[in-house]
Amino acid sequence: MNLHAVVTLSLISIGVFTFWMDALGFYRFDNVLMRMHAATKGSTLGIGFVLLGVMVYFGEFTLMLKLVALIFFLFITAPVGAQAIARAAYSADEVYNDLRESLVIDELAEHYPDRR
Repeated sequence: MNLHAVVTLSLISIGVFTFWMDALGFYRFDNVLMRMHAATKGSTLGIGFVLLGVMVYFGEFTLMLKLVALIFFLFITAPVGAQAIARAAYSADEVYNDLRESLVIDELAEHYPDRR
């Protein structure tokens, strides 16, 4: 096995392992914010490593440019999706009931005055 194959296999293996840990965290965590964190962080890092492995494997400039754009797009949109999920969970009282004691700063409380 040459270095090219080792690097490709390593990057894809790290991505698959990250996906596996993402699924395990999503299963094991008990509230919506922790599950949201596991799902967005794991999927973003997992797909990033897999796409880096694909870049190393093929090595074509145009494909690498497209994959870099795809990785950039995923790294920009995943936090936005996580924010939308967190805001929806807060407005549906999922966060408020489970985690009220642990919230140090609750910036959304002024938008939902009936929850104090």
